[in-house]
Amino acid sequence: VYWSMIHEKHVRDLEAEHAHLPQILEQKLLHAYISHIAPAICAFGLFIVNDTILIKRHTIYLMYFGIFYCFSNYLAVQQRGGKPLYWFLPWTDFWSVVIAAGIIAGECLIFYFMAAVDEYLKGRNPH
Repeated sequence: VYWSMIHEKHVRDLEAEHAHLPQILEQKLLHAYISHIAPAICAFGLFIVNDTILIKRHTIYLMYFGIFYCFSNYLAVQQRGGKPLYWFLPWTDFWSVVIAAGIIAGECLIFYFMAAVDEYLKGRNPH
């Protein structure tokens, strides 16, 4: 979600906020890149090194986590006086629920597909 929906606006916001402090801007931009690239690299590395098996039935747990995360995002927005953490989830109308459900469904479908491919490639069907 970060790279497709947030990154560009985040960079513009950082540039506007720290234009007068180029060293701080450079550090903030570096942090934005590292903090959103490193987790994916580490997860992929662990997947390869540990010979991890993705299990299709674990998709339900990803859904539970997504619901919990969206609810905590809603609470954070309320605590911040209505200022959204993400521009596309302002939690001011029903569309935020629809968008959150779409993101959760998309992530679950991606995981399920990856697990199916993993089972096929590794010749295992964990039960």
